[in-house]
This record gives sequence, C-alpha cells and structure tokens, in this order.
Amino acid sequence: MVNGESNNGPLIQLQKRLEAAISVGALSPEDFPEFSPTFCALLTEKLHSSIHLTERKKRLENILDVLLEYSKLDFSKSATISEKNDEIDAIALGLNTLGEEITYYKNQLEESNQALEMSQRLGKVGSWIYDEPSGKVYLSKSLQDIYGYPESEFDDFWKFINRSVQEDQELLINTVKKVRADHKPFTIHHRAKKPNGEIIYLESRGEVRLKEGKLHKIQGSTMDITYMVSQQKELVNLNNLLHEKQKLLENAQRIAKIGSWKWEIKTNQITWSKALYEIYEVPDKTPLSLEAFQKLLHPDDQGKLNAAIQKCIESGEPYVVKHRILCGDQVKWLEGRGERILKDGELFALQGTGHEITELVENQIRLEELNKTLEKKVKSRTEELEAFTYSVSHDLRAPIRAINGFAEMILEDFEKDLDPEAKRKLGVIKNNAFKMGQLIENLLAFSRLSKFKPKFETVNLNAVLKSSWETCLEHNSHSENVKVEIAELPSIYGNEKLLEQVFINLLGNAIKYSSKEDKPVITVSHEACDKNHTITVSDNGIGFDPKLSDKLFSVFDRLHSDNDFKGLGVGLAMTKRILDKHQASIWGESQPNQGAKFKIAFPKTLL
Repeated sequence: MVNGESNNGPLIQLQKRLEAAISVGALSPEDFPEFSPTFCALLTEKLHSSIHLTERKKRLENILDVLLEYSKLDFSKSATISEKNDEIDAIALGLNTLGEEITYYKNQLEESNQALEMSQRLGKVGSWIYDEPSGKVYLSKSLQDIYGYPESEFDDFWKFINRSVQEDQELLINTVKKVRADHKPFTIHHRAKKPNGEIIYLESRGEVRLKEGKLHKIQGSTMDITYMVSQQKELVNLNNLLHEKQKLLENAQRIAKIGSWKWEIKTNQITWSKALYEIYEVPDKTPLSLEAFQKLLHPDDQGKLNAAIQKCIESGEPYVVKHRILCGDQVKWLEGRGERILKDGELFALQGTGHEITELVENQIRLEELNKTLEKKVKSRTEELEAFTYSVSHDLRAPIRAINGFAEMILEDFEKDLDPEAKRKLGVIKNNAFKMGQLIENLLAFSRLSKFKPKFETVNLNAVLKSSWETCLEHNSHSENVKVEIAELPSIYGNEKLLEQVFINLLGNAIKYSSKEDKPVITVSHEACDKNHTITVSDNGIGFDPKLSDKLFSVFDRLHSDNDFKGLGVGLAMTKRILDKHQASIWGESQPNQGAKFKIAFPKTLL
C-alpha cells in the first residue's frame, strides 16, 4: 500500500504505541537521542504518499534499529521489512512485541517497587535523591512516613533542612558543602522533628552522581535509629549503673577487708577481686594458679585448707576454714569460704571469699589471755572471800550461841521479876540470835560446798525425789494440803546427797510460795533431748516478776519480803552451786500470780 489513508492506519497505530511506551517511561526521547529526530520526522510527515517507498523504508528501519539498540528487547519475532507494501505491518508487529515486553517489565518493576517499599517500611529505611541543578529533594514513600510529612513538604533543600532539629541543621549544610567539594560518600547521624513534636534519630548515608565531571545528584538512604539510640542510651545507663555497683562493691570489700575469687578447674586459672589482691599484698592482676596460691599459704595450714577444698569438690558441701597466709615477713589470718559451680551437671569451678580477720583473731587471743588472768584473779579472790566468810562465820558461832544461851538463862532465872515488855524484848533477842545462827550455818555450808569435791555415780532421780519429798513433809507445816504429781524420772550421773539437797530446796520453795492457794499443786516432769535431761518443778503459787529473775540465784537476794514468806535467801544460791558441780544449768520462768517453773538441764554425758 503506497497511496491513500489506508496506508496511514498502521502508522497511526505505531504512533499510539510509541506514545504509550514513552508515557509509561519505557522509552524516552531524552535517553534515545538518535531516536528523537527520526521519530519526530515520522510523526510530522506521517509518511505521506509523496515520500518515496525507499525513503520510508529507510526511516522505519532507523526506528527499528534504535529500538533494538536502546531498549534491549527481542524483536526476533518481527517480520523483515521488504520492498513490498508490508513494511508498516512489520513495524506494527515489532511494536506489538515491544508492548508485550513493556507490560511484562512494568509488572516486574511494580512488584519490585512494592517489595522495596515493604522492606524499607519494615526496616525503617527510606531512599532519597537531591538534585543539584534544581535544588529539589525527592523522598521515597517509606522516608516520607519516617519524617511524617508528604513529599510536597520537601520541594527544595531548605525545606528539608528546616525539618531537622535546629542544632543539627549546620551539620547537614556542611555535609552538602563537603560533598560538593570532595565528591566522597558520607555517613552522618542527625535528628528530625515530626509534626507531632516527636524527635527522631536518623542515620543518613549518601554518595554522588557526576555528570560531565560535575555534581549532578546526591542519592542515598536514611534509617530511623530512634529505637537503637534509646537502647544505646539504656545500655549506657546500665553500664554506668553496673560501674557504680562494681565500684560500690570494691569499696565495700576494701572497707570490710573481704575479697572474692573464682578457680576454674580445667584451666587452673584463678581470678581474684581487687580487694583480695590487696589483702594478699600481691600486685593487681598478677596471673595466678593453684600452685602460686599454695605458696602464699602458711605451711601449717595448707593441709586443712586443701582437705576442705577437696571435700567441697567431691561432696559439694561448702566450707569455712580459718587459715593463715604469708605476706613477706607478716602473717595474716583469713576466713576462707568456698562452694563449687556445676556446668551441664559437671564440675566447672570453685568460687568463694577471703575475709581478713587478723585483728579479730589477735583480739580473741588477747581476750582469752585476759579471761584466763581474770579467772585466776576471781578464783583467788573467791577463795580468799570464802576463807574469810568461813572464818568470820565460824568465829561468830560462839558469840551468837552465848547471846542465845544467856537470853534463855535470864528468862528462866528471872522470869518472875521481869515485866511483860522485858520478856518480849528477851524473846526478840533469842529469836534473832537463833535466826543468825541458822544464817551462819548456811553460810558455812555454802562456803564448804565450794571446796567440796563430790564423788559421782549413777543416781536414780525417782528415789531422790521420793526422799526429798518426805523430808519436806516432815519439816514444812504447809505441806498437808499440797497435791504433788511426779513423773517417771531418769537416772543420771551425779552425787545423790547433793542432788537430794537440790530437790529439797526446790520442793520446799514450791510448798512455801503456793501455801496461800486453796488447792496448791506441785508437778515434777521430765523431757529428754539429744544432749540433756530437763527436769521441771512447777507450782501454782504466787510466782515472781520475770524482770527480777537474775536475782534468783544470788546469796541473800529475795524477791518477796520476809513478812510474806520467811527465808534467808541462801537456798537457791546453794542449789545453783551444786548444779554447777554437775555441769547442769538451772533457770526460772514465771509471771506474777501465775505460779513458777524451775527447770534443770542435766547433761547426758559429763565432760
């Protein structure tokens, strides 16, 4: 087809397809300089019939060549242009193939763009281009979301700068100046302010694109690192807090003279805290091994410490050992503690502490020496006092007996000549002389008891309690209405006569102090434990104030007045002294008007 409108139908179709290719960006006259004049000529002249077929063929072949060269598309399916009238159909067929390829690659490009946008959104990363000639800034959709502004808010460079925090604007400006000068890639950290006032932290990376040796574009990516910065700040805060705690621990260990250690078994590596290096007077961070540690121990203490460590390794039982270490010519005392660490069920390491107790040990030694000296002095003074007491008491017996005797003689010989008042006064003299005589006898007995060395044997306490109770019934007028309950008691190792005196004193007191009750009850019970037999004597009498219990076993100290309950204040003191000889302890428990309990703990084995 050479003439007529029918010849232009394929040309119009060609024009539309080329225009469509240009509109979607598949072809661009700017990118195909050789294509532009030919295409414009074709569109202008529309291949009028006046153009010779050969010229028309040449122009169409030029179009096809340009398409093949610059689009990199496959036109192998298109027909070869011949001298016949089907050259327009051949170009149309080629463009049909081009349209199919354009649609395919357009879909591929769209999918790639969607994947890129998704990855940028999820990674909080966006891309950007700064066009140097126009001064405009182009942002990807993801970067627009990061900033919180649409792309229209970044029409030019200065709008972009103004979206940044004021303190960081100079950094951005200087970065662009530097890139213009050296054309080198860059990485910077800066901040931006979102519409809601939120400050975000960004990391931007960029590189240049040159055109004819000059800066044409700056393109790159920006990542939202706000979360990373917050985590980094938190990490810094935690590191600072950890450093403070470590410093506090170091100071506490230094002040308390206590250090920590760890010994990894397989590597034989020992790690010490700073305080432990100071205690051992070893330079800080000196490499240590078990062999090096052994050399620091006192030779006499190596055995017991090694035995404790070995036991800990084998049984898992933590240890506490007091031992000495050598620091030059100085010897220090330490309290070592350790425990084992398991890893995956196997022994991994030992860890523990070393506490310097040199001052404490030295003070203990001095205290023990002082106690020994004091005990000797107390014993000497006690012996002197008891000797004096015995001597005075012994010497007072004769005058008291004389006073009592002469009072009785006056009453007998001059009874008729004495008026009632004189008789009363002589009676007072006689009674007090008798009481003084009893007191002297008790003092002598108490004094003799300290020197007495009893013979011990197995004693049946049931027999002792029976004998003691019978004695109390004979000598106590208040024992008639008393109900007594005595449990089965054990046999112990002691002196029968002395133990009988103990229970006479306790039962006698129970009778005395419950005598004002309508139905007095006395109970004797027994409780056994691993090391002791505890005997308890209880009553339902007047009781006593527990605040005064420290006076119970002192000589002459009484918790009740002589008008309420007669007594000399020696019985419980003698009781305690007898029990001391049996390595037994005694104490009282009570509340006013709620009765009293006196408990004796006899050791099952005497030392």
